[in-house]
Amino acid sequence: MAILLNVLMGLLALSFVASGVLVLVRGSFPWSVLVWVLGTGLGAVLVVLSGTFWVQLLLPDTFESQGGGIAFLVAYLPFFVISGLFVGAWSVAWGYFLAPSPANLWWFQGVGLLGSAVLGGLLPGAMAALLSKMLQPLAVYDPESNLNLIILALAVLVGSSLTALVAHGTTRLVMRVML
Repeated sequence: MAILLNVLMGLLALSFVASGVLVLVRGSFPWSVLVWVLGTGLGAVLVVLSGTFWVQLLLPDTFESQGGGIAFLVAYLPFFVISGLFVGAWSVAWGYFLAPSPANLWWFQGVGLLGSAVLGGLLPGAMAALLSKMLQPLAVYDPESNLNLIILALAVLVGSSLTALVAHGTTRLVMRVML
């Protein structure tokens, strides 16, 4: 399990770098790097806000006790920050690739980032919960495994890219229908 965790952490780092490289390929150097950095930071902040909203809506018991608040600070908040960084980075990358024209790039990026932020607080968390339920029998065989970290890494890796792709793809589809 330790090897799998190391591979997933390497894939996370590679995914983050790949989103930046894709932005550089499609955009001009100084502006695209600035947009990528700003989008990554803004994505982290917005996903934390969105994720907090989704936790309050779907798991209201979390905030009713002191233990739930501590669990939120220790477990949920770091997960939302990390997935928000990836959602923001991939949102900018997909925005550059899926924008219908350079004239629409800025508002397309904004709408896609907002859509990614709303979904980014929900989709990676839902994916982590689903993977946890599916892979729980593996924890019985090796109780000291890093199964929870593997689940969270998979959820961030797949969920963040998928979230940004769904948000920007939907935005592009709506633009095609309307224009």
